Amino acid sequence: MKALTLTSEQELTFYVTKIRKIPRLNPAQEKELFLKLKDRKERLNELLGEIFPDEMKGISSRPLKRGRSVGEFNAETRRKTGRLVEQLIQLGKEIPEFIRGNGFSLQEISAKVAEANILDIEIEGLKHKIAEANLLLVVKAAKGYLKNYFLSAFDLIQEGNIGLLRAIDRFKVEKGYKFSTYAFYYIKKEIRTAIKNQTHLIRKPEIIFKVHAQVIKAKEEIEKKQEREVAPKEIADFLNISEEVVSGILQSFQRPISLQSFVFEESKGDRERTFEDFYPAKTPLPEEETVERIRAQTIEQALAILPEPGAEVIRLRYGLKDGNALSLREIGEILGISHQGAKDIERKSLAILRESPRANFLKDFY
Repeated sequence: MKALTLTSEQELTFYVTKIRKIPRLNPAQEKELFLKLKDRKERLNELLGEIFPDEMKGISSRPLKRGRSVGEFNAETRRKTGRLVEQLIQLGKEIPEFIRGNGFSLQEISAKVAEANILDIEIEGLKHKIAEANLLLVVKAAKGYLKNYFLSAFDLIQEGNIGLLRAIDRFKVEKGYKFSTYAFYYIKKEIRTAIKNQTHLIRKPEIIFKVHAQVIKAKEEIEKKQEREVAPKEIADFLNISEEVVSGILQSFQRPISLQSFVFEESKGDRERTFEDFYPAKTPLPEEETVERIRAQTIEQALAILPEPGAEVIRLRYGLKDGNALSLREIGEILGISHQGAKDIERKSLAILRESPRANFLKDFY
């Protein structure tokens, strides 16, 4: 039985259908989950402070360095707190002596480690529940980037999910903001970052992406009104910028195609054809250059045993200098000898090369 093959559109439809079945959270439920998450985090930090007082004090009281934002400081604090949680989990297997020096008995330390493990599991569970209820928000954000860029829908959704998890970590429920509005910013930020980093061989400044977004928006508006494809000049007039800028922006966002990619999805004829078959590279590949260099060195080593003008006759006769093979008459005129003289020198030189051990290496190239 032939396996069922799904297209990307079908896979996306199945994914959206699946996540639509996940119950959405109303504002009250969402607030309750975030309050629980805040409570578990605070208790975990308190627990860490009891067992690792010096390290937690360094995290919470260290002043900001010049040039660092509060957001960067908070992110570093969360990373270090996470590492301390991992230490606690490891301590659950074996409690070292330096922890006992904080004044806790072995039983107390074991209880705190067990509580930390439970808190860590609860925190991850709450994050998962909040994230799961907002997966459709990620799909909504990703759909806005499908037309203009070249990442697949699932790649965009994956990047958006990363933004969603970061929003959950940063959200402060006590400020009274709506989480979906807050998270949408981080979701789109991650998607835009992925587009900048993954879809272009050359990274572009942020202003280029802003201008490109304006060009695409203007293009869609004009096409909707005119019901036809518009020229760069029309977009330039609409935005009051030069036609060269519009053409350059549109060209810079075209997707590059590898010369090794197949022209047809399925094999046609005796073999699959690549774009390289129709547009050969102007410069040789690195491996080809290496082989050619070794070949030239091997030929020169073999010709070194020939007396002059024998070596020069062979070079000219077989185009070893510039790829242009000359006739015996032309060689005679260059070297100032007769046609027959050039012919005799060629014959004697080839006889010497056939008997030379050095010439045996040339068989690898011909």
